[in-house]
Amino acid sequence: MNAAVVKRTQEALGKVIRRPPLTEKLLSKPPFRYLHDIITEFFCTLLSMVTTFWMLNKYLWINLLNVVVGPTGENCTRAG
Repeated sequence: MNAAVVKRTQEALGKVIRRPPLTEKLLSKPPFRYLHDIITEFFCTLLSMVTTFWMLNKYLWINLLNVVVGPTGENCTRAG
């Protein structure tokens, strides 16, 4: 494999993929397990990001409702 391609790959993917290591030897001849590890790491990172976003979003909505409605609902007008 071309050394420039390996270097570009290491620079691009090295920011996202921590393990397995992106060595020239492993990038030159990627076996199934190596690809599996890279894909698994990608999805674990993605899942972590989505979970963090969901938790932050939930926290923000709860706080927004507490500000607008009040923690016990005292600002709600009920028809009745």
